[in-house]
Amino acid sequence: MNITIEIPDEINQQLVGIKNINAFIIDALKRALETQTPVNTNEPLLSLSGILTYEKNDISENHDGYIGESIKND
Repeated sequence: MNITIEIPDEINQQLVGIKNINAFIIDALKRALETQTPVNTNEPLLSLSGILTYEKNDISENHDGYIGESIKND
């Protein structure tokens, strides 16, 4: 599987001295996954994950604005 990611300039500047960026990123991902907390599959709300769709895809980042907009419109 190939995945393309965009690396922000401030992070990219820190990677300048690394000879094999692909290997570096794969190693970083492996280490991050090793420390990841396992998902609780007995969580009842987890079964609802991903079943809803909405035209906006930035709700987690801009939820305060959407709540304020809704209150203002009521």
